[in-house]
Amino acid sequence: MDSNALSIMIQELGEHLGLSGLELDETAACYLRFDDLLLCLEVDTAQEKMMIYAPVAELPETDREDLLLSLLKANLFWGETDGATLAVSLATNKIILQGALPLASLTSAALSNHLESFVNQAESWSVRLASSESDDRSSGILEVRQFV
Repeated sequence: MDSNALSIMIQELGEHLGLSGLELDETAACYLRFDDLLLCLEVDTAQEKMMIYAPVAELPETDREDLLLSLLKANLFWGETDGATLAVSLATNKIILQGALPLASLTSAALSNHLESFVNQAESWSVRLASSESDDRSSGILEVRQFV
């Protein structure tokens, strides 16, 4: 997908969300906030994919085994993640929900539909994991870049 088509698709997504002027930044990423959820859309030109990711919880310092097993179980054949994958960033101690869409076949409508499903999953996982985390996802774009 060329950069012009990608820009148009992001603008159309913004219009669909009621966000005029939505565009990718100089690193080919844009950030969206849905209530307490901070989400990143990032273009990986080398892999020709649109990466979508969001932190959904803090990783506890201790007693991680049961939690990590539940995340692995949820990832099995994407049974509890609707096609997304739960991962852990040890660098930032965050549990991340992530997904990727191939750019070659991506349309504005497909991106919008996928984003809706992804946000629903991320919000659901945030709630599910809230009992084992202290919700300290303060606002700020830098925080999104630092959780991977």
